Amino acid sequence: MNEQGVMRVDEAAEQARLAALRSEAGLATAKVSLRPGDALLLYTDGLTEARIDGGHLFGADRLIELAGGLVGASAQGIVDALAGVLTGFGTGLADDTAMFALSIPEVAS
Repeated sequence: MNEQGVMRVDEAAEQARLAALRSEAGLATAKVSLRPGDALLLYTDGLTEARIDGGHLFGADRLIELAGGLVGASAQGIVDALAGVLTGFGTGLADDTAMFALSIPEVAS
């Protein structure tokens, strides 16, 4: 987990790909406990492989930095913020991109 409270859970599973239609697919698992105020973001590589200024990849590090500013946001807020970033890629977005966010609301006192 970084200083912003963002944790990447796929580091041990870099080669894992969602392949629900392939019975022989080797999938990695990760267990994460979410508490009120936490969120989980699942995304395809189209997001991190998008090209930004100068032809560089957007990359996981930039995504983690961006996610740090979204700590405490709702799932809809996270998806909306990332959709805005995707729109800004213009022609740099060459691959399909899918996102799924799940957030656990804070418990009202």
